[in-house]
Amino acid sequence: MRTDRYQQKRQAVLGKSILGIDPGKAKHHGAILDASGAQQGTSFGFSVSREGFDHTLWKQIQKRLDAYRPEDLVIAVETSCNLWKTIAHYCHEKGYTVALVKPLTTYHSRSLMKHDFSRTDPKDAFLIADNTQKGHYDVFQVFNPHLEAMHQLSITYDKLWKDRVKAKLRLRSFMETYFPEYLSAFAIDTKTSLYLLGKYFLPRHFLELDIEEEAPVLLRSSMRHHGRETLVDLRAWAKTSIGVPACQVKEDALRIVLDGWVEDLQGVEDQIKRVEKALIGLAKQDPCFDILTSIPNISQNLAAQFIAETLGPDRFDHFKQIEKLAGLNLRLSQSGKYAGRRRVAKIGNTRLRRILYQMTQLTAKTVPQVRCKFRRRQLKRKCYRKSIIASTPQLLRLIVSLIQEGRCYQHKTDWNRELRKLEKAYDKQEKTSPKPTYKNSHIRRQKLVEQNRAA
Repeated sequence: MRTDRYQQKRQAVLGKSILGIDPGKAKHHGAILDASGAQQGTSFGFSVSREGFDHTLWKQIQKRLDAYRPEDLVIAVETSCNLWKTIAHYCHEKGYTVALVKPLTTYHSRSLMKHDFSRTDPKDAFLIADNTQKGHYDVFQVFNPHLEAMHQLSITYDKLWKDRVKAKLRLRSFMETYFPEYLSAFAIDTKTSLYLLGKYFLPRHFLELDIEEEAPVLLRSSMRHHGRETLVDLRAWAKTSIGVPACQVKEDALRIVLDGWVEDLQGVEDQIKRVEKALIGLAKQDPCFDILTSIPNISQNLAAQFIAETLGPDRFDHFKQIEKLAGLNLRLSQSGKYAGRRRVAKIGNTRLRRILYQMTQLTAKTVPQVRCKFRRRQLKRKCYRKSIIASTPQLLRLIVSLIQEGRCYQHKTDWNRELRKLEKAYDKQEKTSPKPTYKNSHIRRQKLVEQNRAA
């Protein structure tokens, strides 16, 4: 086990006083430890206001420390929610070194103090300072405005995407109640589906629609994937629908509800497009963008999100640093002769973890370095998601090496021989192993369509 970075952190705060701050919505609590680790005075509170930051905080510090300078005092803040950001930026601008302590660190250290599991603000403030003195912290950094803007857009993009999923599920739930067979025709959030839902939603509406009038509109909106046949199927399903019936009064209320969900979904999609466009526009100014997009199957959107969440991948010396940032490093359990299963830690940036999974999924199809690892895992044990996660380090290794060399991706034939060998072994295994029965929704939907047409 290497402890170089841990020891460096301890040396950085050695001989310095530490102010631990437990942030709150209306009031922060602080506790000061001297260089020997002894608490100076009692803990104190100060309001989250200009008065509290400019006067109360420094007055309380002055009571407990005879003299303090920015180079002699480290300010440690727990990174709980967004409450820490204002005080961290304020102290950084004053010239103080700001250390960030994770809430998980504070949580696990509570029971170590007098074997007491109680949680109070003064106790947490002391533990934040104590953990900083032991080296359990990260240094607060202010990145250039370009990367900070990208990071904020990436966070917003992720939240909007979750809102889109919620809006889509609301629509599905609505139609499952009043016309469940409708979902067999196409996905609920497509342009064609939203057009139809703007005019019809109950089975009796689809019995009354004019097929000849609506068929050309469907052909245009669905790029010729749906037309007259889909409308005929919808009418056939409407005749035998098991949906909940609705009277005229209830129908008017349901129309208001449905229009609201449709507008929500369309509004979120418009916002996603605007955020994505702005994010890619900023990412194109980063030198890493062209390198990332040169890798086959990595889109501009994914490359921009990757740059935003890493706050510049060129600041990392080793691919394992990005892996740990995403929480994809392995959690080991070993003692004596016992060796437990290796598991992904999942303590890290969840957005970056999702981005890396999508990037690995796409590059595992075409990039030989990633696909070789993926095929080896599939030959050993056929588990798609685990194989994708296990292949992520290969992609990160490739990305970091390209960035360090300052060149775009070029296909190397060195891997072709090994890849052909693995593909041949995988094909052979596929022929000899029994075929699994897939129950994907799109296959069930297609079978239902064929059965209704036959009927």
